[in-house]
Amino acid sequence: MARNRLLLCTFLVLLSIIFFITTSEADKVFDEIKKRRDTKKLKLDAMDNIKSRIDNILSCFKLFEHYRNRYKFDSLRDEVELDMCGAVWIILCARLD
Repeated sequence: MARNRLLLCTFLVLLSIIFFITTSEADKVFDEIKKRRDTKKLKLDAMDNIKSRIDNILSCFKLFEHYRNRYKFDSLRDEVELDMCGAVWIILCARLD
């Protein structure tokens, strides 16, 4: 009877060790999967951020172009000054996003 208890205790200890090893390995695998998923999500978030910045720049450019086309220039200098101011404005809009 004592021998059976000893075998049972040994079996339970070995089973517990195997359980802890497999669960720690499973945790490592799940952590790796989570990291990969988070990395993929970060990449998608970065791409969405870049896309929104480009959309913002394009909308600023379209708005500037709309007002620029309505303005009648007296000289080429006025046109260049307005274009430079517009370029600075578009860059500032992109940086503030």
